[in-house]
Amino acid sequence: MFGLQLMAERGPGAHQHVYTDIYLRNASGELLLAAKKPSLLHGDYTIVDGSGSTAGLLTSKTHLTHSEVTLQDANHVPQGSVQHSNFESTRRVGLYSQRIPPKCWFVDASGNALGSIQFVNGVLGFSAVKADGMVAFSASLSGGDGLMQEMTALEHRRFAISLVDRSFPLPMLLAIVTTVDKILGG
Repeated sequence: MFGLQLMAERGPGAHQHVYTDIYLRNASGELLLAAKKPSLLHGDYTIVDGSGSTAGLLTSKTHLTHSEVTLQDANHVPQGSVQHSNFESTRRVGLYSQRIPPKCWFVDASGNALGSIQFVNGVLGFSAVKADGMVAFSASLSGGDGLMQEMTALEHRRFAISLVDRSFPLPMLLAIVTTVDKILGG
């Protein structure tokens, strides 16, 4: 399952020493899209393309049963959303409890299910699985060899992404990565 290789990671934003923004780059490091958080006090992002032009918006809302990140284009027209359950669950593993990632799915602007996010190894890896069962992309924590590199990758939420379905919209991919970052406590 090889596809277009991308990298997503958190980086400094409006506050230079706080990692709030999420960058999506191609294999050569060129910026494709960035979700820029204008304030630490809000969960919303402005999506900019590689030239710095506004390409869309991500707005966050929390409901009683679930949270969502809504994707809008540059004209504020809804394109879809990524949603996840607000209910935490755990399972017993011997004497310990292990946190299970929440159910997570993505929908189009009309609320029709497009697919779900399947987590691997907790939330250290995930795939976007479309409603037809086909994988759109797979992402895994990418830090290199060694404990320090892996810790840095976790801190920066650096994910190597293999985009299998090249028609999958990059803004929706960015919305999914932003939602996973939120689940991880970002």
